Amino acid sequence: MIVLSSEQDGPAARAGVLIGDVLTALAGKPVTDTDDIQATLGGDSVGKPVLARIVRGGQVIEVSITVGERPRRED
Repeated sequence: MIVLSSEQDGPAARAGVLIGDVLTALAGKPVTDTDDIQATLGGDSVGKPVLARIVRGGQVIEVSITVGERPRRED
């Protein structure tokens, strides 16, 4: 799954994830779509580090992302 956006000072940006990176696994589980990400990042994971495997420029790297709280949506 290609990273298309990231909050400027959000957890992924602080961990060094860049737009254009390809996320292949999160917490040891394969990532193929946003549902895979949502399933891994439940409320009980807030504040905990999660290992992300990404491909950048043909190189596989792993970064630790500390899960943050999702912003509340105002409808």
